[in-house]
Amino acid sequence: MNTNKWASLTRRRCFCLVVAAGMTLCATAACDRDREMLPVPTVGQIMDSSSKHSANRASHARVFFAHQSVGSNTLDGLKALLKVSGTRWPIASVEQGDPPQGPALLHATPGENGDPKSKMDGFAATLATLRADRPELAFMKFCFTDITYETDVDAVFSQYQSTIAKLKSEYPDVVFGHVTVPLATRVGGVKDRIKRLAGIAVKEDLSNVRRTEFNRKLRTAFAGDPLLDLERVESTRPDGTREQSTVDGATAYALAPEYASDPWGHLNAPGAQLAARELLRFVADGVSAGRAGQAADGR
Repeated sequence: MNTNKWASLTRRRCFCLVVAAGMTLCATAACDRDREMLPVPTVGQIMDSSSKHSANRASHARVFFAHQSVGSNTLDGLKALLKVSGTRWPIASVEQGDPPQGPALLHATPGENGDPKSKMDGFAATLATLRADRPELAFMKFCFTDITYETDVDAVFSQYQSTIAKLKSEYPDVVFGHVTVPLATRVGGVKDRIKRLAGIAVKEDLSNVRRTEFNRKLRTAFAGDPLLDLERVESTRPDGTREQSTVDGATAYALAPEYASDPWGHLNAPGAQLAARELLRFVADGVSAGRAGQAADGR
């Protein structure tokens, strides 16, 4: 066999060995992931006595929530919790006719995914339509697609701060809460698995770094305001450990596989119900704090 043919054959064999090794490692990682999946709580366990108390308190409030798909997942979870607890709290879209009067969770889906400014502008515009019977608590949620590895986190956060400052000035009797940006899973294709095993950064992991960074800024800048911490809910596995990784020295929390309905960032039923339980606590505490502040101010 001549030298060229031998070199070509050697390259092919090496390539096949590398691919086979990579596929073996990926299969092993996938099996390990399956073995690590933990049992999730039932809706009855999620809606414990403390959560029922939060539901009762929240059901007397009028709130407005701007969101997209993960928010819809959370509202589905909320409906399940309210049904289990026997709590009546109307949930109505303000985009589908006149909203009900009195206590209710009003919601809308303004803006476009991938365009965080459109969501901030849409939140403000939709809130303006509720002036006649305004909510006690208002909050908006970004999507995991709004903050990615390409996002200028400082610029988006600055826009968010300006939006909230303006709204607080316009609506002094409304409490404005905040929601941490939801996360994506660390699930990926064969290439992503090989990259992780080789220590090479994956785009979705880098995106979770940016989301974690944004959420850290949110907690710091609005430490005195009500916070719905979706990041913590989504990344805390059933045994209390956090789903996370380190990418280029930075922490990246991720959506725990037990709560994911797809390989991206949407929630399954248990994940949605856990997020809804946190929403109930957030609303109950946020509205109570707002009412106490108004009483102290003599309003």
